[in-house]
Amino acid sequence: MGEIVLRQLAEQGDAIEFVDVDSAGTGDWHIGERADRRTLAALAAGGHNNTLVLGAGLDLNGDLTLNAALLDAGAGGQALNLSGDWTSHGGAFAARASTVRFDGAQVQTIAGDVAFYDLAVGVGVSLTTASEVSAGGALTNVGWTVESKAIGGAGERAFGLAGVTVDVVTPGSLSALVVARRDQDHPQAHPTTATGRYWRITPTGSGYTAGLTLPHALSLLHI
Repeated sequence: MGEIVLRQLAEQGDAIEFVDVDSAGTGDWHIGERADRRTLAALAAGGHNNTLVLGAGLDLNGDLTLNAALLDAGAGGQALNLSGDWTSHGGAFAARASTVRFDGAQVQTIAGDVAFYDLAVGVGVSLTTASEVSAGGALTNVGWTVESKAIGGAGERAFGLAGVTVDVVTPGSLSALVVARRDQDHPQAHPTTATGRYWRITPTGSGYTAGLTLPHALSLLHI
């Protein structure tokens, strides 16, 4: 809250070019989370809504970091192209009907939970995250999506970009799962079972039992 108010005052006084405004917490438990709803409500009531609404498409040749701000794709759902990493430190993204393209032809990371609408992963991109990331519209993937989750016991874990759910029944020493998705036929797929996509699942640990739900007719396997 203090960061937003101070920055706005500096901008109003034409002093923003002389100061570097930032904020920090007292621990790391809040990293990747947006500001508390009561904080956002208080800021909005005071006219400090710290919202950027896109009026045109945005092409960023670098990283995007949202610090306690709202990036709104606008009523027209403006497109956003990004060649670097996406980081949310208390910020948020209003996707509307926009398309976000990761086109850096390299490993690109997403830190912090985010819900996209249409999402495109470009050639040569490995879009990597340990956060909760989803695409509510279309996912166009000509690279890789790579999602990792810590496993602390039994229960279901949904991998939003991969479109799969892993239900850990007996955890054993399983401590983590990495699910990578590629949208093309596997090189060894039989023509009658090719689905146009395949997954690579990498567990850390042993002695576990889990059910794997995939988004096509082969709905339940065991790993």
